[in-house]
Amino acid sequence: MSLDRLGLAGTKDEPLLRAIAELDEADPILLTGDDDMPQEHGALIRALGLTIATVDGQVGAGWGREEWKKETVHRWAHVINAQDPRRIERYSPHHHAEWRPRIRRRRS
Repeated sequence: MSLDRLGLAGTKDEPLLRAIAELDEADPILLTGDDDMPQEHGALIRALGLTIATVDGQVGAGWGREEWKKETVHRWAHVINAQDPRRIERYSPHHHAEWRPRIRRRRS
């Protein structure tokens, strides 16, 4: 279900996560383009027991951002739908894996 349909479009992250946790749906999955959400709200996500699927924010060479998102969701929708509860996964057109924070290199 879209956030529009749920009446949650435009809701900030923390209230959105709490609203999703309160849904009557069994094990809802939040599919988000905000690949930083698990890092920014990890403690809350774990406390609420949410299942999250993110679209990789590092768009590959030769791809437009919207094309990247669309291809990712199209390719993995069936896998996302079957994702284990309480897991956080990152998806791209090429692969999917458990979500891990990105290691940012310091510039000298």
